[in-house]
Amino acid sequence: MITTQKIIDFVNVLLYEKHPECTVYIQTLPKDYRKPAICIEVTSQGSEDNNISLIDEEVTLQIIYSMTPDNKHISTKTSLIAVSDSIKSVFKFGYITVENRTLRISSLTGGPGDNDIYISVTFNYIQERPVIEASYVVASEVKINQQEAG
Repeated sequence: MITTQKIIDFVNVLLYEKHPECTVYIQTLPKDYRKPAICIEVTSQGSEDNNISLIDEEVTLQIIYSMTPDNKHISTKTSLIAVSDSIKSVFKFGYITVENRTLRISSLTGGPGDNDIYISVTFNYIQERPVIEASYVVASEVKINQQEAG
């Protein structure tokens, strides 16, 4: 079963492999965090019935990249655009594989801001619905009392 945490963990590995110079944070940036840094946050989760045995799942992650300012303490737009393209390239195939399951990337948006990069990635996948083992009492006999209208 795919969980949001497994998706976060996999994205964490992908981003760290692409940018090993970064410290990766999950869900929150500490007050005095070390730059360059990447923060992976869950911005939304949802599910919708597909059929009796399947559920359509959707998870959106926001990836925030904070770079080390140059010697003038300014993050250059050119540097931000290059890093934005680099982060987006991790998702360029349109899917990721987590635990032998393919998760489609339905949306990849965002880009550089003033001193940071904000990228949202939405993953869609189908999950098997958990089977509820209920114990039902089954009638062994049914009696119908019919009377003729007279």
